[in-house]
Amino acid sequence: MSITAFMLMHTIERAFNHVWQVKPRPFLARLKLYTLAMLVWPFVLAAVATAISFAVTTSLGFIEEVP
Repeated sequence: MSITAFMLMHTIERAFNHVWQVKPRPFLARLKLYTLAMLVWPFVLAAVATAISFAVTTSLGFIEEVP
């Protein structure tokens, strides 16, 4: 599954490079960036989902205030 994710990210980057007519990144730079994105992004999404869930439940009054 990781290989498929790398291939997808590479295809997207190639398309953007073609549209904006820029040189592609070196292989090691791409590898570092893709790995970082795949390792960090799930935690970022989880943090955002948690924050939104907390904000919604607080605003709807499901969490009681402590006196």
